[in-house]
Amino acid sequence: DVVARTAAAQEFAARADLARREAIPNVRAGVLARRDDGDGGARIGVGVGIGLPVLNRNQGEVAAREAQARQAT
Repeated sequence: DVVARTAAAQEFAARADLARREAIPNVRAGVLARRDDGDGGARIGVGVGIGLPVLNRNQGEVAAREAQARQAT
């Protein structure tokens, strides 16, 4: 029974860590290439994007997972 409770506590702690990491925005990068039919030349560019978690920082999920981890111990 103690082993099962310890395993459950570790699982919930890992899920809480995952929920915290999911609040960190993902950075996206890419290369763009396009052929311009007007003059026959090629256009190349670089793009970078980042999603800003202004309203949803996954706080509810983090709190729920942390509560589960506390209850399991």
